[in-house]
Amino acid sequence: MHDCGSPGRHLVKTALRRLYLLCALALALMPMPAATAQPPVVMKRASHPEPASAGPAKVASLSSPRFPLQVAISPTNTLAIEPTADTLSPSSPSSTPEPGGPKASPDLSSSTKSVEPALVRAGDPLTYTIVLRNSGDGAATADLSDPLPPHTSYVASSAASTSGTIAYDAGSNTITWQGAIDAGSTVTVTFQARVTAGTAANTVITNTAILDDHTNPPLPLTAAATVRSRANLSGSTKSVDRGSALPGEVLTYTIALYNSGNALAAGTNIVVDPIPTGTSYVAGSIVNGTYDAATNSVRWSGSLPALATFQIRFRVRLDDGLAAGTGITNTAGINDAGRTLYRSAHTTIAAAPNLLTSAKSVVPSTAASGDVVTYTLGLSNTGTIAASAVLTDSLPPTLLMIGAPAASAGTVQYDSNAHRVQWNGWVPTTQTVWVTYTLQATIAPTATARYTNTAVINDGVHAPFTRSVSTPIAMIWLECPAGSPFSGELLDVNVRLSNVRDLHGVELYVHYPTSTLQMESIIDGSWFVP
Repeated sequence: MHDCGSPGRHLVKTALRRLYLLCALALALMPMPAATAQPPVVMKRASHPEPASAGPAKVASLSSPRFPLQVAISPTNTLAIEPTADTLSPSSPSSTPEPGGPKASPDLSSSTKSVEPALVRAGDPLTYTIVLRNSGDGAATADLSDPLPPHTSYVASSAASTSGTIAYDAGSNTITWQGAIDAGSTVTVTFQARVTAGTAANTVITNTAILDDHTNPPLPLTAAATVRSRANLSGSTKSVDRGSALPGEVLTYTIALYNSGNALAAGTNIVVDPIPTGTSYVAGSIVNGTYDAATNSVRWSGSLPALATFQIRFRVRLDDGLAAGTGITNTAGINDAGRTLYRSAHTTIAAAPNLLTSAKSVVPSTAASGDVVTYTLGLSNTGTIAASAVLTDSLPPTLLMIGAPAASAGTVQYDSNAHRVQWNGWVPTTQTVWVTYTLQATIAPTATARYTNTAVINDGVHAPFTRSVSTPIAMIWLECPAGSPFSGELLDVNVRLSNVRDLHGVELYVHYPTSTLQMESIIDGSWFVP
């Protein structure tokens, strides 16, 4: 009998057709890999059915990298389709990972925030440090928002970060940061906030930032500090009125104490300020303090309530001969409840002229009407560079110019319209320029008559200053007795001299009518009138 018509073979053919349909459907529904050489589908069948005792007859087996199956017909002609062991292998479509592997993700949960100091004085700054740490296997693009807490204010320009963009928004009083944090890396953010002056003791200042990586839930980061019960003089300052000065000039120092704490500042020698080298204390110049000659220092003892201010002032004179560029630094020590604060002010000796030692003189020192007087002005430069100076001397109207003024250097002239002598020129350092002019006195003699002549000197760097001389007018007169004398009466006639200086002797001629007067004697008396 021909085996092709047997019912078993017909059943095998039917099963194979169904198998092909199933394979085609599975291949159509599954994604196709890149085109590669694939082994052919192999189908096996037995030439004759196996005896029933031998178990199920394996009719066909398909091998495919995409969908390996095993087909069997039991002795009762029941069709069974099962996946082989290869179906669950890593190469099968159901177990193959997505292209590129599993998706990586960031993890910022180990980020931290801290504050220093944990115990703070009112008025002192707090320093916040936020460490953004990515312990995940993917990069993070994160945002940080940190509103400043009550009782604090942002310290200008204190915000910084090791990467990303950080800013302070004054409108919302918030620190903001944006940037990337690679897997396994950290970013550090720091900023300062100052505790409000006078904040009550034991106030807890809590600061919370929100970190968001847009993948995981936002993460709060918190740090807290507690306000101590202390005075705080850290806001005190020291200043000087001149940052640049010349030898011989005077400096004024000011110490401004401010207690920003919440307790009284009190004690002995709260301020100790040594007088700096290259200067000397100006006697009697201190305001709100004492000068201790033994230690050559300014000191202050007392008390300063919370939020109160207090100023101490004193003056020093710069030594002569200080070289240009020499620095004069004055540093005060402030005892601030267990810590010493230092506040300094600095002055530099300038490379500038100094004509302050210039002087004016007149010869003779006393003159009478009609006498000739000569004024001499010496412009002396003790500075460190040459002076381009101007001298102006407006003359009194009772002094008449004789001839022309003269100078050892520079240009000098007399302006007859303004009745003024003017000189201009250079005065080299360590040298003196001499200016002289001669005048005639025309003042009417009186007991208080004198000439006062003032010159104005301007070196173009410092404020103009003056040099003056005063010339008394010498006078001599007789004081006759009042009333009408009788014949034979003795009369005392006093001879008076005024405004006479450097007098070594005098020769006096008194003319009187011998027909009516007779000289009896000369009596010593007071020859000088103050």
